Amino acid sequence: MIDNEGAEAYDTVAITVLSPVNHPPVVEIIKPLNGSVVSGIITIQGRTWDEDGNESIVKVEIRIDGKEWRNAAGKTNWSYELDTKKLENGEHVIEARCYDGITYSNIVSIKINVQNEKEEKKLPFVPIIIAVIIIAMAVLIYLKYRKII
Repeated sequence: MIDNEGAEAYDTVAITVLSPVNHPPVVEIIKPLNGSVVSGIITIQGRTWDEDGNESIVKVEIRIDGKEWRNAAGKTNWSYELDTKKLENGEHVIEARCYDGITYSNIVSIKINVQNEKEEKKLPFVPIIIAVIIIAMAVLIYLKYRKII
């Protein structure tokens, strides 16, 4: 800067631009309850939120027993249909996480106990009955020709 008498003065100003702090989103599983006994097709449900605004949530993912992540339907209120008949009976771990475009949430998990009824293998009764009849007739014919009857 120069004044009317020609004196000059200089000042240095440092400007620091800070990136806004991104808070990780939060996810929770609300259904089924931890430790639930389940069978058939179940709906896994949950909620998410983000301190930076819920509109920042991009997706929610779940996985079963540490396998691949799968997208759930919805964002702040989400759900996922699971056919437990595709799982072995016993305990399984369901995990969920969400993503805000920058950071993933912590992974939350619950355990479920799958108890589907075993499908009984139905014996083919008609072929068995036919086979028994054929064998009985063959024995009778054999015995008749041997003159035992």
